[in-house]
Amino acid sequence: LYDTYNDPQRCQLSAPSSFMIMIMIMAVQRQRISALATVFGALLAQIVIVPNLLQAFMPPNLMAGRSQHQRASSATSGDDNGITKTAIVLIDPVTDFKQVINAALDSHVVVTVQMPDVALPEKFQAFLPTTQALVEAGAAHTLLMHHRDVMSITQQLQILAGVCNLHIAGIIPLSEVAVEVSDLVASCLGLPHNPVELMTARRDKGLMKRAVELAGLRVAKYARVSSIESVHAATMELSLKYPIVIKTPSGMSTTDVYICSNEKESTDALNSIVDNVGPDGRTVQMALLEEYIGGTEFAINLMAFGDSSHLLVTDMWKYTKTQRARYDSAEICNPADYSQLISYACRVAKAVGIEYGAA
Repeated sequence: LYDTYNDPQRCQLSAPSSFMIMIMIMAVQRQRISALATVFGALLAQIVIVPNLLQAFMPPNLMAGRSQHQRASSATSGDDNGITKTAIVLIDPVTDFKQVINAALDSHVVVTVQMPDVALPEKFQAFLPTTQALVEAGAAHTLLMHHRDVMSITQQLQILAGVCNLHIAGIIPLSEVAVEVSDLVASCLGLPHNPVELMTARRDKGLMKRAVELAGLRVAKYARVSSIESVHAATMELSLKYPIVIKTPSGMSTTDVYICSNEKESTDALNSIVDNVGPDGRTVQMALLEEYIGGTEFAINLMAFGDSSHLLVTDMWKYTKTQRARYDSAEICNPADYSQLISYACRVAKAVGIEYGAA
């Protein structure tokens, strides 16, 4: 995506698609680690990952000279002369699955879990790979999770680990839809995970705002609404005037986010959200009304390694958007120039329980 890989200050992202592809350059424990990551929206919910899994993201010099086939063969599918193999599980692999699998093959068996019956909007379904594509990319085992059934997929993983002599080291979601189930599966397997009691606050924007408020941080005014009458009541109670924002609570990448300038636009927004299937494949019961705040929008991406008090800032972006709240362009920034924003972002991540992975 970027020709200027080694010069991130020159990277420009113009008219990005609904899934933002960003380069994260990390330095962890004196070891430089380069990895591609997919960032969904301004606050990407967590990736469940154990610290030693970061070894999967090898520097390019360690990857040189080894083909994908060679790495897949060296990792094998487990059950190799009784030797226990370390495995990682990728749940709901989407746009960057090839890069993630490729990075992991040097030292891990890769197990993928697809979620075929999630009622995603058609524009999102286009990003889903076939099982054959996952195998060709290097996945040793492919499993299916139906109806977000955490118990069933945990059972399948435990059986697979026993039969193939695998040690499962971590669970990594590769989509927003997989975030919550990844925490639950990791919890069931006794693997590191972000606290499940804050799981809903990492996906539902209303509960997220509540958790951030309780941490003593400022948030835009908000209310749950389901009708134009409730919009009237909420705007009066919150002392808001048009424009206002009406959005789906569990969206991503500004999907189903509307800046409304009048009652008709608010009604249209509600009709498109309430009682319809949202971006996460669930029927939306109530929309979220938010105070509209003008100005420049920034996104700060972080990594946590088991302790939310020590977060690594990987990259920072300044967005421009259209009047319809869609991404127009993005410009990479120097985090050192925005210390207050970095502090706020780290406190938000801590408030919603980001202890492992990306935010």
